[in-house]
Amino acid sequence: MSDKLMEIRNLHKSYQTPHGDVEVLKDISFTIRKGEIVAITGTSGVGKSTLLHLMGGLDRPTLGTILFNGKSIFNMSDRELAGFRNRAVGFVFQFHHLLPEFTALENVAMPLLMRKNHVRLRALDEAESILNEVGLSHRLKHLPAQLSGGEQQRVAIARSMVTSPALVLADEPTGNLDSTTGRLVFEVICNLNRKFHVTFVVASHDMELARSSHRCLKMLSGSVAEDKP
Repeated sequence: MSDKLMEIRNLHKSYQTPHGDVEVLKDISFTIRKGEIVAITGTSGVGKSTLLHLMGGLDRPTLGTILFNGKSIFNMSDRELAGFRNRAVGFVFQFHHLLPEFTALENVAMPLLMRKNHVRLRALDEAESILNEVGLSHRLKHLPAQLSGGEQQRVAIARSMVTSPALVLADEPTGNLDSTTGRLVFEVICNLNRKFHVTFVVASHDMELARSSHRCLKMLSGSVAEDKP
């Protein structure tokens, strides 16, 4: 059985502007293996977020394809792609995007509550379980405004994990945090990776954290290369 989870093949992405096409990604190819943490580094504007959006099926490439467990995600219909995003992939962003009027528990349960046929009590139980895993069992009933920045991001990580995805894409998850809190949040990611064998791809400009990953890929001028420590 192959250990390949995702294969990125000859990926290009361009955007049209009034001044002509702007090529953001240029012939990118690499493989993500099951159960690893891969860091993608590079300066702001180099295309890290664009790449993660394509990997998560939030956008489509100009050229190239992405295989998930051997199947092209861009051959899916829009409905199938939405199902892929909801079941196979979790997302964590630099800004946590928690709903301010809902508790931490309700925020984490939300991806399950959006599914038809998912019982509310079961969703809340599963949300509580993953919040325990990220060290927030004492913050279940707190609103986002009552949580620290690091706690809010841990809630966001728990939300990304509640659907039991095979892959979590994290875009600058420590970008708004101080270095100490950022390390704690990254430790949460490492612990979840070890316990649940879920694959993480983390875009980050923090080289110290990136080098703590299993592999580090460096983006430069729209291309990707393996970064050797």
